[in-house]
Amino acid sequence: MNVSLTIFSSKFELSYDQEPYIIQLNPEDSDFSKKLSAIFKRDVDDEKIEIYRDNIRQAKSAGIPLNKKAITADDFFPQKQWRVMAISGFMLPDPYTNSKGVEKINDNTYSVTVRLSTRKGDKRTRLTFRLLKAFEESKLVFNPLLNRFMAGEDFRHRPIKISDSGRIRNELQTLCSGALEYFDSYKIRVHFDMIPEDVISKKKQLILRKILEWYKENHPIWFKWLELG
Repeated sequence: MNVSLTIFSSKFELSYDQEPYIIQLNPEDSDFSKKLSAIFKRDVDDEKIEIYRDNIRQAKSAGIPLNKKAITADDFFPQKQWRVMAISGFMLPDPYTNSKGVEKINDNTYSVTVRLSTRKGDKRTRLTFRLLKAFEESKLVFNPLLNRFMAGEDFRHRPIKISDSGRIRNELQTLCSGALEYFDSYKIRVHFDMIPEDVISKKKQLILRKILEWYKENHPIWFKWLELG
């Protein structure tokens, strides 16, 4: 598996396709403010210019390569010899290795087989897990937030994290991408009349609107990117 990373500033005011150009600017360049304003396509005030200038300086001092569109682990460890381990599990009995699938021990405890494979060897081990919550509630952990809320989970009284904003934004782009309008670089407007009923039923669309309205009303800073059409 190979993973790459695109370097952004810490402000996230521009879209993903514009952000990489900011971090590649030279903060000591006499034309830094003009180049930054050109990326924003408008004049940027002095305070914001200094924030971005400081962002780039911090990234450089941290040793992050800023002259590339994407970086990988090799950029930080150029001389490292990588050793890879593949980890897999089995939901059902595996006919090729005779590994057991998931086995229920009691109402909240399960046993699973995990296989660890490297170039030099292969090992299988059996792990036992105990659910900390009821089975139906535990299943929701693996579902997207919006699916869980539309299925009836109480979104009003669960602990709210700032990461909920990014998760819900991503989930909207997956659930109903054709009903989203992008504007002002980072904002999204949801047009409910453009969501097909075979994707999200009318009943669940009403629930979805209530969910988004509640987040927008109670966490306006985190959800300033969201508009409802």
